[in-house]
Amino acid sequence: MICLDTNVIYHFLCETELTSASEKIIREAIIESMVIPMIVYNELLYTVGAKLQE
Repeated sequence: MICLDTNVIYHFLCETELTSASEKIIREAIIESMVIPMIVYNELLYTVGAKLQE
């Protein structure tokens, strides 16, 4: 089981220098078994919202 962190999902959603690495991690997580803790959703909403404000 893989527990995805906010950073992995953030780099997947917002194009950065780590986007390709995060895409690879997410693909592996989908194949195996993926868990996203509820706190990660909250952090993503805040982080992506702040990014959109820029």
